[in-house]
Amino acid sequence: MGGLLVKVGLVAIMPFLFSKAWLYTDNAKMRDVMFRQGVIRQALISPDDPLLEPFEEDYRRAVGESKKAGNFYSGVRSDLLGPLKCELFSQSSVVSKSSAEFFVESVLKNPLRYLKAVGRCFALYGGAKALENEIHFLRYAVLSVPHIGLRIQGDDELATRIRKEFGQPSRESLLAAGLNRLIPAYDQLVIVGSAITLLGLVLGLCLRNVEMTIVCVMPLVFVVLPAIILASIDRYAFPTYPVTLANTLIVPILCWREITKRWTRG
Repeated sequence: MGGLLVKVGLVAIMPFLFSKAWLYTDNAKMRDVMFRQGVIRQALISPDDPLLEPFEEDYRRAVGESKKAGNFYSGVRSDLLGPLKCELFSQSSVVSKSSAEFFVESVLKNPLRYLKAVGRCFALYGGAKALENEIHFLRYAVLSVPHIGLRIQGDDELATRIRKEFGQPSRESLLAAGLNRLIPAYDQLVIVGSAITLLGLVLGLCLRNVEMTIVCVMPLVFVVLPAIILASIDRYAFPTYPVTLANTLIVPILCWREITKRWTRG
């Protein structure tokens, strides 16, 4: 078991270490933004908290308007997020603390709300339909007929001339039509792949199967950090979907091999 954990640890840690060579953002500033968004986006603070008293009604209304069919997977709606964030982080009792410190303090103060929020993030990453699925929005922008054609923004003379000279409005292509028909099946397959990946990780650890554990832990490791800071934005999980989709075949095959091997051994 020790050797398996070392290998899994290497798979989880090495990409993070290699990424250090490509840093190009202000990590401290970005971290500050992410912690602030996480607190508000997933409504980590209880509405009854005295801290929210000046804007409690706005807070409750934003949470209520951001739910879809009873779920809160994507959290507070994007257009409502900014005003609430400004209200909360302009208070003197909050300004005196770093965003990370305030986030941890809020987690310790609301542990059950935090665990539920993390669970909602994992559900969103696993393909659950929410009020705001950025992956669906972007997919619609690429494949829908109203969006087909040239996408050059701007109202200046140059942009206008470029649109006129290079714009190629068209109808829905054969490829786009085919992909649009596959969308319902694909969305369901993402959910199935995510469930199989989670199950495969448990089976891989129980059976001490290195291959199964590695192929299942990779996508989960990729999304665990965004989930911890409550970044409920599904595009963060998009790079893992090829692996989770492949796991719908890989995990059953590895399970069958494991069963056959154990059966042979008697």
